[in-house]
Amino acid sequence: MTDASAPEARAPGLPRFTFLWVFLAGIVMLTLLRPCLRRVPAPPPVQGAFPAVRLIGSDGSAIDHAALLGSVWVVSIESVPCLEACAERHGRMLELKDALTGFHLGGIRLMSLEVDAGRPAAPEASMEPEDPGGESAPSGPDQAPKPAPPPPAGPADPAPPLWIAARLDPDDLEAFGGLSHLGRLLLVDAAGGLRGWYGADQDGFNEIYNRAQHVRGSIP
Repeated sequence: MTDASAPEARAPGLPRFTFLWVFLAGIVMLTLLRPCLRRVPAPPPVQGAFPAVRLIGSDGSAIDHAALLGSVWVVSIESVPCLEACAERHGRMLELKDALTGFHLGGIRLMSLEVDAGRPAAPEASMEPEDPGGESAPSGPDQAPKPAPPPPAGPADPAPPLWIAARLDPDDLEAFGGLSHLGRLLLVDAAGGLRGWYGADQDGFNEIYNRAQHVRGSIP
């Protein structure tokens, strides 16, 4: 006579909690396969070259364009004086700098490009020399006005700072698309190629943060 209280017999060879172990093994397998299943989008295409305009550094010297090559740049074009919206973008640039530092994402740097868009363009120099005494000034090479010397060019720094500031002459703003691109972000690759414009809101900063990594990953 069979005892009803006896435990139910298990099939020989199967461990206890079989389905639990299979479930845990599946989780481990998916975790290992996740990098292989991840789709990394292609970097944005090149849309032009960084304009060959004069950039003035914070120390008053001209920035050598050769110093910018070799790094991916996130460029923020701002109007001065910096108002409330500009200050908000500045805070997001600081967050982006902290993210690049915290995650050790080398090869990506930041530039705040400042332009006084409200300043009128410099008037064209008159072909006639000024005559303070009311008489015609004598002509000759000694009386010709001498142009102001350009600012000294800084050395090509192979490892520029993570975040630099530069000033842009208002006359050169058209090379970046004019007033419509003030307050926007520009992505520049290591060869000086333009990789697109992005909004400066939170979504735009998130997108350019990821796009900059894609562009950096495409550097041979």
